[in-house]
Amino acid sequence: MALATQQIAASLDTIAANIGEADKALDTYVGSGCEDEWYASSVKWYLELAYAQLLTLAEALQLPLLRADIARDLEAAKAERLTAIDRDPDGDAHLKWAAPARRHVRTIQSTFAAEPSRTVTKDLESILRAATYSITDRKVFGNHPQDERAVHLRLEAVLKCVFPDLKPKPTLTKPIKNFVPDTGIPSIQTLIEYKFLASEEAAAQIADELLADSRGYTSREWTSFVYVIYETQRFRPESQWRQFLRDCGIDERTIVIVISGEPLDDNRTCESARQGGMSPVAAMAGWVHARSFGRREPIVDGGLERTTRVISFSPAAGLAD
Repeated sequence: MALATQQIAASLDTIAANIGEADKALDTYVGSGCEDEWYASSVKWYLELAYAQLLTLAEALQLPLLRADIARDLEAAKAERLTAIDRDPDGDAHLKWAAPARRHVRTIQSTFAAEPSRTVTKDLESILRAATYSITDRKVFGNHPQDERAVHLRLEAVLKCVFPDLKPKPTLTKPIKNFVPDTGIPSIQTLIEYKFLASEEAAAQIADELLADSRGYTSREWTSFVYVIYETQRFRPESQWRQFLRDCGIDERTIVIVISGEPLDDNRTCESARQGGMSPVAAMAGWVHARSFGRREPIVDGGLERTTRVISFSPAAGLAD
């Protein structure tokens, strides 16, 4: 039976997702403290399903030796216990027999689907871009994202609908320091970090963070890295961010996606000004453009009434002017 590359990739995605579901059920089982047998049975069900799918795929691809290896691992898992766990040096629990299943997935992937499939209904990049409207919808959230945490939580909620094996804050264990990216998707071996860019000055800091994170997130388990930069105004085009990474020696497995968001709410600007001892008028100076006799002028504290007749307001124009 001849399978197209896309069919093989889709099968591997499904198998990886089921292994991820087994991991999630284990996390709940161990983390709950009550060791609910329902979660234990879920671990067993998803892992056994993944092995059955691997056996079927190996047979369809006419790989008898690999199929025999998969069958032996499944029998060994059943003999010991499908829900058996190992613990890493930090004491975190991991599903022992998920590791051989993932190894078999990657064996097939490296031969028949060299790049991990990023598609479920659309690729990851398209999903993130399409989510822009949803995460900035005031009717749903009440306001636009006001910080990095809001961007993180809103985008992760969208991705969970497409990637059921998504892991919030997966830990990458290193000898000296552990690294914790924002989101991990095991089925496509991809880590995601979210950044919030609200001023021109913050761009340099985010650039430093990208370089530091890219080196810390190196891992055999994760082959792709995505940085999502939510900008409240147009500060840097995506092409510049990507070229920056290439110029710094970071390869094309790491990409930047820039989401063009919305300006911060005006009431937040005024509140920050009050805390800093400024009047709301002075705080809004950065958000307002005064057009008077064909030129732009800053609005100074106390000068609003004097210039009312010659000012037009353009909040989206930003701080750059």
